[in-house]
Amino acid sequence: MAKILVAEDEIDVSFVLGEALKKKAHTVSFAFDGEEALKKAKQENPDMIILDIMMPKMDGFAVHQELKKDPKTTKIFILVQTAKADARNIILRDKAYEVDGFIEKPFDLTKFFNMVESVLKKVRIKD
Repeated sequence: MAKILVAEDEIDVSFVLGEALKKKAHTVSFAFDGEEALKKAKQENPDMIILDIMMPKMDGFAVHQELKKDPKTTKIFILVQTAKADARNIILRDKAYEVDGFIEKPFDLTKFFNMVESVLKKVRIKD
């Protein structure tokens, strides 16, 4: 299946998402702050990053911008997940943010998996 990097600072949320993704046969790694997410994205070259917006050291907006600047990471698909109320509007309004999916917390796992599968179909077409 796919290599997925979960960039989420809440350990409980990371654990739930990671275990659920592993049950779907995905390879999962974790980053708990923005700097770690950027470093792991460059090292691991995942198919998709599940990117939280509100993280320490570097927020998801900054991580996204750095990923899109680097030719090695620019093609990684990004699924944004956040509890930040205005994040969706910022992403939709600002053309600098190219994301492949957006889901607001709290969310149910069915909706989450539907979004992940939608993004992964793009990954399969790309390959």
